[in-house]
Amino acid sequence: MKKALITLSKLLSSAPGKGFGISIALAMLLLSSGSAFAYCIPGTNIGCAETDQYVHFFTSGGVTNIDHNPGNFCFEQNSHGYATFSGPGLSASGNIGNTITVSITNGVIYEEAYAIWVDWNQNGVFDPGEEVYFTPLSYGGGQPANTTFTGTFTIPPGAALGTTTLRIRCLFAVPSSCVTPCGPDTCDPNYGVSVDFPFTVLGSPATPTLSEWGLILFSLLLLSFGMVFVYRRQSAMVLAGAMAEEKPATFDRSLYFKALGGVMLVAIAGMFAAYRYFGTLSITDTLGTLASACVVAYMVQLSLLMRKKQD
Repeated sequence: MKKALITLSKLLSSAPGKGFGISIALAMLLLSSGSAFAYCIPGTNIGCAETDQYVHFFTSGGVTNIDHNPGNFCFEQNSHGYATFSGPGLSASGNIGNTITVSITNGVIYEEAYAIWVDWNQNGVFDPGEEVYFTPLSYGGGQPANTTFTGTFTIPPGAALGTTTLRIRCLFAVPSSCVTPCGPDTCDPNYGVSVDFPFTVLGSPATPTLSEWGLILFSLLLLSFGMVFVYRRQSAMVLAGAMAEEKPATFDRSLYFKALGGVMLVAIAGMFAAYRYFGTLSITDTLGTLASACVVAYMVQLSLLMRKKQD
């Protein structure tokens, strides 16, 4: 649907007369409509009724995450238990390859079954392979009341970029296999809720791999050796005669640790910013950043020594 709107907009933009205006209108519609799909509207005969819903649903591990905490109050937006939300805390996003953790706290009265889907290919349909989580079988078919359980899923490499839909469904006292993305649900079609949230798929984060960190460190070391060479050459030219044989100091411990403190603060701030943006920070990224900071600190103190020598 989204690709079709883009194609139609391009065709109309090349047409004379009102084509340009129609193209702009379609583009605005596309950007304002999120996933731009008319998904099936799931529902049950009675809906939420007596807290047949979760009391807290949240995700973690994404760039942004869902944190929906309705408590024991029914949040359905129609009489069949369906609702759709968006906005800060009610939408999620993540980079391809991110592992997303979902956490669901069940209602306080009844056992329920849950399932989650994400429309990865953005075709407006929750295909069977797009079910990313379902609760394990428990007594009575559903999960015990007032229980928190978690699961994970990974944003697949083939996921289409842009905003799509995450759907979570809850049904009373049935096996998870009975929970379908659209319904009707034959096991027990009466009680439960269905909720849609926007989910935005971002590109793969441009974080260095282990081999890339090795190249970064090697480059920094080469630069350090180059600075040492230049420093000694300058000192040899300044110091004439016999004094030229005395090699100038290239390391000052006190000055190094002062430089290291400042560089480490910058590195830690950078890692914190990266974690806030990408939602994850690997051990490789952390170790690579800290090792690079040590080399950069050496170059800073050497630069300060060169300046002091010139003065």
